[in-house]
Amino acid sequence: MRPTLLALLLIAAVQAATPVQRQYAEREGALITVALVSADGKQRLEVDSDEFLIRMSDGRTYTVRDFVGQPEENSNLLIRYRRKAGAKYPEDAPLSVLMDKESHSLIAYFSHEPKVESVETDRFRVKPAAARGGRGEPVVIDGRWILLPYNPTTLTRHTDGNTPAAYSHRFEKVGNHSFVDFEGADIGKPESGLIRAINFTVASPYRSCFPIERGAKWEVSASGGKLLLADIGETAEMAVLDQAPRGVRSFTHYNNWFDGAAKNVGGDTLPRIAREFKEALTGTGIAVQAIVPDNGWQDRKSVWKPAKNYFPEGMADLTKVSIALRDEGSSLGLWLAPDNTTNDINWASGAETGPKFIKAQPNKYFAQYFPHLSLASPGYRNDLTSQLQSLTKDVKVTYFKFDFNHLSHVLPTDRHGHTAEFAGWAETMSLALPKETFINATNWTWHSPAWRNHADILWLLAGDDGFNGNWPELAGRAQATTDRDAYFWRMWGDPADRPWFPISSIMTHGIIRNPSGQMSFKTDTLEDWCDHVLMHYGRGTLLLEWYFLPKNLSEDEWASIIAVHRWTDSRRADMVNTCYVGGRPDEGKVYGYIGWSKNGRTGTLVARNPSAETQTLHIPIDSTTLFRGKLGEPWHGRQVYPSRIELPITWQSGQSAYVTIPGYSTVAVELEPGQAIGPMIKRMPAATTKVGEGPGKFTVKPASFVDGRCELLVVGRPTLPKVIVDGKEVAALRKTRGKINAFAGYARDGMISQTARAWEMGSYDLSSLKGSESKVLLQGKNTRSEAWVLVETSEGIETPKNTLSPLTLPGHRRETHLAYPEGAVEAPPPPIPPTIDEIRGATRGRIEMEVFGNNGGKNGEKDVILSGVHLGRLPTQGDDWMLARLEVPADEFGLIRQFQAHSTTANRIIIRSEGDKGDKFKVRAIRLVLTLADGREVSTEPTGAYTSHADWAHREGSLFSRPEYSGAIKLQP
Repeated sequence: MRPTLLALLLIAAVQAATPVQRQYAEREGALITVALVSADGKQRLEVDSDEFLIRMSDGRTYTVRDFVGQPEENSNLLIRYRRKAGAKYPEDAPLSVLMDKESHSLIAYFSHEPKVESVETDRFRVKPAAARGGRGEPVVIDGRWILLPYNPTTLTRHTDGNTPAAYSHRFEKVGNHSFVDFEGADIGKPESGLIRAINFTVASPYRSCFPIERGAKWEVSASGGKLLLADIGETAEMAVLDQAPRGVRSFTHYNNWFDGAAKNVGGDTLPRIAREFKEALTGTGIAVQAIVPDNGWQDRKSVWKPAKNYFPEGMADLTKVSIALRDEGSSLGLWLAPDNTTNDINWASGAETGPKFIKAQPNKYFAQYFPHLSLASPGYRNDLTSQLQSLTKDVKVTYFKFDFNHLSHVLPTDRHGHTAEFAGWAETMSLALPKETFINATNWTWHSPAWRNHADILWLLAGDDGFNGNWPELAGRAQATTDRDAYFWRMWGDPADRPWFPISSIMTHGIIRNPSGQMSFKTDTLEDWCDHVLMHYGRGTLLLEWYFLPKNLSEDEWASIIAVHRWTDSRRADMVNTCYVGGRPDEGKVYGYIGWSKNGRTGTLVARNPSAETQTLHIPIDSTTLFRGKLGEPWHGRQVYPSRIELPITWQSGQSAYVTIPGYSTVAVELEPGQAIGPMIKRMPAATTKVGEGPGKFTVKPASFVDGRCELLVVGRPTLPKVIVDGKEVAALRKTRGKINAFAGYARDGMISQTARAWEMGSYDLSSLKGSESKVLLQGKNTRSEAWVLVETSEGIETPKNTLSPLTLPGHRRETHLAYPEGAVEAPPPPIPPTIDEIRGATRGRIEMEVFGNNGGKNGEKDVILSGVHLGRLPTQGDDWMLARLEVPADEFGLIRQFQAHSTTANRIIIRSEGDKGDKFKVRAIRLVLTLADGREVSTEPTGAYTSHADWAHREGSLFSRPEYSGAIKLQP
């Protein structure tokens, strides 16, 4: 498959406007690139070029030196390389090669079906050092000369022609990533200074369109790239990020995926939703640009026709909905899987469609996912193209969320199939969709800047609709923010090796709010919501996905959406250029997103501290954060959230800004040149603490002037201790526990934290203790704890009229004070174990434990045995902890031994299955619980964790004796 001649000429037209040109000279009858030259002719890079290399499957190669070549007749853009007169060639050698002079896209013509291994559209040697390269990645020579591939499937290599190795970038193979096995075919003979752009293309029948190549029956095409020269003072990364062929656009829309009430998309449902938003947004200057039904709107036995149960008249009814949406000032967007994933593949590859629809044969990695059709197959591709044309031209769909982009088909090889599948994808979109169509490409794309030629937005490739519980945080919204931002850290956290793809052009499933409370806890506060909204927008997010309806938000929650949306829109010049700064969120490190305007005169920071300890965030004001302003100038900042104050410190561009963020706080700061104008204020601490003598003992004294939150935060590792204040046990206001490395199964790669530990956390009200000193005791067994006092006081000037701000709550200043550093706590008085008679007279007995990952069924049932008595089977459970209870029959109480620690008398549990069927699971907190006749409840101490298999990513605690047999687990008193 190849781009059409029109597409080839368009690529060349774009290249003609670039600041770098190829200088050609004739060598032995062929035009060969001898230098890359800046547009003004003042800068020059000498190259030793082969122009191209066509490698056959048997190892034979053809370069420009095997041909003669001159400009194509009637074209200043193309060069035709033909066979040398009188020379002998194998019958499957190219008849000719047609190459674009600037982009180096090419088409090779053959008289016999060729077996081509790869096509290198660029192959030249340079003396200066080169860097970067990879899958769809630019090569940078001497820090400034850039070769940027047009297609993300092109592999680029430098230095010796083989650098970097496949998948060696820090950000690759992370989350829900794509994978293609190149089988070493990208590795060639090393040559000093060699630059290569490699395409694993396949031959297709000759398309007899202009220009005609007589005798041709087959052709092989490959897209080239763009040549750039970074300006003085500009980095190569900046120059690449500036390349936005589709423009830089924001797009606000509603998606129904997480809203069960909006799944019935027929009738007036979608127009009604548009009316609800229109009414709620009156006077805000904000519009919902599209209403998007996600998976489910389509007839699954069709090529993306509307479902009859929602749209009885098919496309006519869908068009009526689109017209109604436009009447409400919105439009229709659609979710769609280009390779037919989620639709009826049996229908698509069955007798009704005949052989024209081909079911893809994915590689081993993609075989774990979903059956899909081949986009390289012209039958399905042509039908898809036609339907997309109808959806955009007739129905006037303005936005597509293209999901499930497997791009995997192993014929003739994984690498060739992948290239052909992408070519089918790209050709379909270029032929079917108007350029103004907003394209969001999700699953299994990769963060190559070359994708910006084909889509506006790519997905983060994360499990970004849940929680990350690796670090103690009370709020569900906080854990949800950490979940997404941990992926950003993993991919964009190292300035030396991060994607050269804008963070602002990354999709993260937006803001989700539905009646089921997804991504939140019932105890979350309004400020937790506001922090979450600000962090989402604070990445500079251009794709503003609203997975909520106005009626599902409180008045204050809706107000925060409006305020943050309008403020970030006013800072758009900065925020389209955001960079990640700081450490890993789910290890408690402070972090944020900094963006600078391209003229270097404004900046915007949105940052958060996910830990209780106050931390200082370092923000380089230099090229590592894409800063383009003058160096050595003074800069200052204005905090606009959670209070509005002028910061008192002046920073220097070329150095780092330092912003101190209190524990568990989110901040927004506007930056601009000039001296700081905020006053230096020495404040009295809003709380004092003192560690006492003995484990778990300390005192706290909140100040009497505290007028906001006044709480004690306690973290237990692994369990929360009792909290006793002035001799009285107190209950928690909020309480939660961590779920360690609980990343979505499809997005775990590269994300596992090696430092995360089990934890529980609670907050306790201290507001009645303001102005007085209180004694606190933490009491527990087999746990360590830390404690902090969190207090808030009113602060901040009123937001000036007509000044946009994300602040909707009264401004406050937060402080966190360490009350008890992590350490041992006081052990509780030992319980009096029940006597044998009390055990025999118990009214109820049960085994409790937490279970994680047990699938059961065909994967093997797991029997639980107490002292020889079969109690039942473990319940099935996904990759999350679930409490399981198994009753001990009353007539078996006689087998229960006294609660003793001695190995000969302890009660024991065994978990076993019939053989190892590979079902990996774990259990923890196993205990025997008895209800005695007098109503007392006694239990053994919860055990630690036990894991069935050593090679499991979720491994924790001790290992079973064998995968199918736990061995005897002793229950301690």
